[in-house]
Amino acid sequence: MLKFHNKKNIAESLLIWDTPGVPAPNKHINVLWKTYYDGSRADIISIPKIIENNSNYIRTLYLSEEYDFGEAKFKGKLIFEYLKIRHNLSMLWMFFSIIKNPFSDSAPITDAIRIIAFNEWMKNKSTDSIVLKSDNKLLSGAINSWCINLGMTFKWDQTKKPTSDISLLKQMYYKTPNFIQALIWLCHYLVNRWPLSGVGLKKWKNTEGNITFFSYFHNIDTDSHKKKYFKSKYWSNLNDVLHKENCKTNWLHLYVKSAQFPSSKDVAKVIYAFNKSEKRQEIHVTLDTFLNLGVIIRTLRDWSKFFFIATYLRCRLRIDKKNKINFWFLFEKDWQKSICGSVAMENLLNLNLLESALKSLPKQKHGVYLQENHAWEYSLIRSWQMLGHEQLTGVPHSTVRFWDLRYFFDSRTYFKKTECSLPLPNKVALNGKMARDMYKNSGYPLSDLVEVEALRYLHILKFKQKLAKANLPKALVRKEKIQVLVLCDYLIKNTEQQITILKKAIQYIPAEITFIVKLHPACPINLDDCIKFNIKISSDPIEELFSKCDVVFASSSTTAALEAYCVGIPVIVSVNFDSLNLCPLRGHAGVVFIDTPEQLADNLIELGSRNFKNISYKNFFTLDSKLVRWRMLLNLN
Repeated sequence: MLKFHNKKNIAESLLIWDTPGVPAPNKHINVLWKTYYDGSRADIISIPKIIENNSNYIRTLYLSEEYDFGEAKFKGKLIFEYLKIRHNLSMLWMFFSIIKNPFSDSAPITDAIRIIAFNEWMKNKSTDSIVLKSDNKLLSGAINSWCINLGMTFKWDQTKKPTSDISLLKQMYYKTPNFIQALIWLCHYLVNRWPLSGVGLKKWKNTEGNITFFSYFHNIDTDSHKKKYFKSKYWSNLNDVLHKENCKTNWLHLYVKSAQFPSSKDVAKVIYAFNKSEKRQEIHVTLDTFLNLGVIIRTLRDWSKFFFIATYLRCRLRIDKKNKINFWFLFEKDWQKSICGSVAMENLLNLNLLESALKSLPKQKHGVYLQENHAWEYSLIRSWQMLGHEQLTGVPHSTVRFWDLRYFFDSRTYFKKTECSLPLPNKVALNGKMARDMYKNSGYPLSDLVEVEALRYLHILKFKQKLAKANLPKALVRKEKIQVLVLCDYLIKNTEQQITILKKAIQYIPAEITFIVKLHPACPINLDDCIKFNIKISSDPIEELFSKCDVVFASSSTTAALEAYCVGIPVIVSVNFDSLNLCPLRGHAGVVFIDTPEQLADNLIELGSRNFKNISYKNFFTLDSKLVRWRMLLNLN
């Protein structure tokens, strides 16, 4: 149960305030939907505060609701079974991967969690009516449904939506039916990715390697790329170890458009160069290498199969369940996209491409993939198993955040071995104590977990060793000038909020405190006006910037905040309560969380006089430059 005393009669009406800030005193009990409030007003309830204070309980409730949704039957048949593609793979897992992604544009999971918290708070309470002040039509539908089930009056006080910056062409696209969007998406994809068709295919079919890695063609090391051999920040020094051990490997890349590689033609040139290089015993292809007419026909055949099934299930899922929360209003749009729209087309194309890739590959002893529980990973797991390849290991390459629900399921899910059950790899390779504790506490089978070195964070070890040799403890002390490193986010809305807070805080901050901003490579927003605030922009590697700074001001979800914390730099985090708390330092001592310019200024001024405890990286990551654990996992010893 939630951590507060329940009173039965609270007010004649509740006002759910789904806008920024706090409403002025009024006749209602005010329920803040997206604002964390820790003040003294008795007429205010903060849903974000309830969620944070009862996080384990509320997360468990959501995962249980998700499990029950999958267990629902229509005419004696589970939803999973209706959405079966083949190889015991169900489209429902792909749907879950979409709605649970906290980094998606809509992120309906946030409102789903808030509704659960609100529903728990309302238990044993009564009110006559609920007013929702919001511009969110989907939330209005969900709250209205909840009110109808409980016999309450509902009113939607609709506010004006912010002006959209989406182009007219995209607006027209989004207004077309889902099946039209799917066909347009496929045509656009084929035109853009066809230059990769067949690139590296012959070498792939004739490979002598029996270890295959599945990775993103992103974060490629610039120096190695210029020297025509492959090295990625995802895998760090592992490629060097494999090379020294004369281990022949295969690499299948999922191309992600970036400033480094803006087109598939650029990628094709690089793949050709990697495969010609004599510096590595590696074969490189992309998933789009396997594009051909047969794959396209099979994809269209699979997609057409689910068009009518999606409509049939949609009509039944719309029906409200008495005294239960109905999330359908939040998730219906994503359902349509995931089962018969553009997302469905993408997922089914990836499935057919992976099947083609794995069929043409000699039998493999080991497969290793970057695990984030995206839809393509479920296709990989089932295809790998069906085609008789041996061990498959998933690698959560970054941090595992508490509220990134892609990584978590109801504990019953892990032990259910029926048709269309959750596709799981043989092993999950975790990069340290923090990730292991997260998986363990979620009920994941411990026998399927192994610990390996945190490849993406080996630079932390190098930085700590450098400080030790110089006998210079990295901790903030009082000095005349303080340099603040501003680390931005993957999400534009979080970065914009953070920079806005910074600009407004400048007026309260002494000139002795200066700022360097490092943008996330996937979020290159325009910061030209920062010059007038005397804010510098840098693209230097993060380990170099750490050596120059005294304090880090990080956005709410960047893992770079944790890296700074591990090397002993004080961290201030800009929290965006419009979403779930995705900070990897959530719940850790010594971290300052702010959401106003005044709070940032006050903490920067005061931080120099505080004692900052040096944190051991061992509480978070397993770091060993010799990669002993990776060697054991891949049988390289």
